[in-house]
Amino acid sequence: MIVLGDTVADLLRAWLEAKRHDIKPTTLESYTRTIEQEIIPALGAVPVQSLKPATLKDFYTKKLTEKRATGCDGARCVQLCHLRLSQALDDAVNMDLIPRNVCDSVKPPRVVSKEKSVWEPEQTRTFLDVARTSGDGAVWVVLAATGMRRGEALGLRWADVAEHDNTLRVSQQVNVVEGAPYVQKTAKTDDSARRVPVDAAVIAVLKQHRAKQNEKHLQAGAAWQNNDLVFCTRDGKPLNPSNVLADFYALCDRAGLPKLNIHGLRHSYATLAIKRGDDIKAVSEVLGHRSIDITLRTYHHVGVKEHRAVAATIGAALFGAQEAI
Repeated sequence: MIVLGDTVADLLRAWLEAKRHDIKPTTLESYTRTIEQEIIPALGAVPVQSLKPATLKDFYTKKLTEKRATGCDGARCVQLCHLRLSQALDDAVNMDLIPRNVCDSVKPPRVVSKEKSVWEPEQTRTFLDVARTSGDGAVWVVLAATGMRRGEALGLRWADVAEHDNTLRVSQQVNVVEGAPYVQKTAKTDDSARRVPVDAAVIAVLKQHRAKQNEKHLQAGAAWQNNDLVFCTRDGKPLNPSNVLADFYALCDRAGLPKLNIHGLRHSYATLAIKRGDDIKAVSEVLGHRSIDITLRTYHHVGVKEHRAVAATIGAALFGAQEAI
């Protein structure tokens, strides 16, 4: 329990310990990283009762400058620091340990949404052609054709593959915790647990992939771990998402394509669907977003060219070829 005279470090570590059993391991690791690496080195020694809005403003300004100097998204880092501090201080206020939450008096910098880097369909096809020669082409086909998150695709089980109606069920994820792959039995959000429709060609690719996996199973013998994973190591264990990302970058180089970020194929899928005029609600549900608002905010830049074409069409209909006055 936090008592008079305790420091910000004491407060945050006590809060984190209390949250340990209420949050997922990946969330705990993220919270710990922000608290131990970003907040405590700067504010850890400050007594909680002495923490002032001016102190936070100074911390945020320095953190913003420090992160931007290294090419990182400083605003996002500061926002995470603000959230963790505010949550811990709110709990302290609710327990009558401090009179108010000083975070309420400080506004963190706004995170500016950047336009997503995506591939055109021709580029994705080039990537898949190269990926097929790597021996692990199936995982890339699934990612490109479904818009799944990387962890969701790596968490797919054969029990999730429904050949009768060409769908894949998302019910678990593979994430990295303390450097090792960790299977998270529940999806990221309630909306993330979903069925994703796929083209028959995807099911055909998975059938071929399963035949190859069965050969690996026989070769591994007693060493095989039967996790029912569609994508796994040679002995049936979950793939490390970090290694999969490294493979992705290597394949980009081999294909001569610009490197995308961790969700590049997901963004390319969503962008193509929206540009083609697919129903935004359907796209949002396939992506596993909690609401259409998230989809619209994330892909607000999509269709600018098409919108201008609409404006030109209306302009031609109303004003013809008249010169501007």
